[in-house]
Amino acid sequence: MQTTTTDMLRVWLADQALPFGLLLAFLAGGLVVVYVSGVMRKSRLASRRAGRDEASFVHEMLSLGYDLDLCRTAYAYLQQEQKISFPILPEDRLDLDLGLADTDVTDMVHHLLKANGRELASGHNYTPLITVQDVVRQVQASPMRRLMVA
Repeated sequence: MQTTTTDMLRVWLADQALPFGLLLAFLAGGLVVVYVSGVMRKSRLASRRAGRDEASFVHEMLSLGYDLDLCRTAYAYLQQEQKISFPILPEDRLDLDLGLADTDVTDMVHHLLKANGRELASGHNYTPLITVQDVVRQVQASPMRRLMVA
């Protein structure tokens, strides 16, 4: 009796169904664990920061010598544009605590510069932007935009 390619393919697929199914189950389980972990982390952050809001963020930043409007703009940007759902602290790390990628941080800097009438000074070496406070410091250190009069 001669076996055809189709029969061999069916046999091979039947032999591989269990390992493939187990692999899919492990992957699905891993995704569920990661999702639940993220939700729990956000919940813990929100509960630990109960009572904190924009006013407490701004008050803390003002005591460190930062501009009121810049602090408010930074907080609003993170809450609205970056969809940070828990209260933000000045010492929050942009990547680890807030989950921002490098491009998100660059977008934030450009938004804050534009919204506060500042421009990025060319030729300056800036320190790495690790925390929210670092971003606000860099933008505050940037010069005000010059008006071009013709």
